[in-house]
Amino acid sequence: MKNMETIKKYLYLKILLMLFILVFGCKGKQMKNMTLFEEKKLENNDTLKLIKDTVIFEGSTEGEDVKLFVNKKNNDSVIISIVYGETGKAKYKFVFNGKLNNGEREMFFYKQSITQNSNADVKNTIIENLNTSEEVKNELYDIYIYLIAKIFNSKLSKRIEIVKII
Repeated sequence: MKNMETIKKYLYLKILLMLFILVFGCKGKQMKNMTLFEEKKLENNDTLKLIKDTVIFEGSTEGEDVKLFVNKKNNDSVIISIVYGETGKAKYKFVFNGKLNNGEREMFFYKQSITQNSNADVKNTIIENLNTSEEVKNELYDIYIYLIAKIFNSKLSKRIEIVKII
């Protein structure tokens, strides 16, 4: 019975990720066109230490770049994930230290598919976080759990139990 619940949760996460990549429809509030993830700042940040850098080829047509950092000043862990798709990309940032402290998602929708134009301009950006809505909070939490499982190469069911205990 517990195995079936684990499979359902795993399938739910896979479907959720595929929907974001395949649909990339404007479902949330349009917010300011600002950047949550400035790669140059991350590269030049001496307080963050890169622990793991991996690529995931599940649930995305173009792949997902996932990085795990540790903040040397306060020991917070930071996951930065960029999911690439044909019609846009999504960037995620999760900050945690025993529990999830912050989760953010920034979605970019291209004017054209990258199969038509490899340098397509962004037509729309949506920025959401744990405070946007209960639905977004649950989605971000599920993605956070999924990424933790992938980063640590563990079975999803074990990771969910471990994270909920923490």
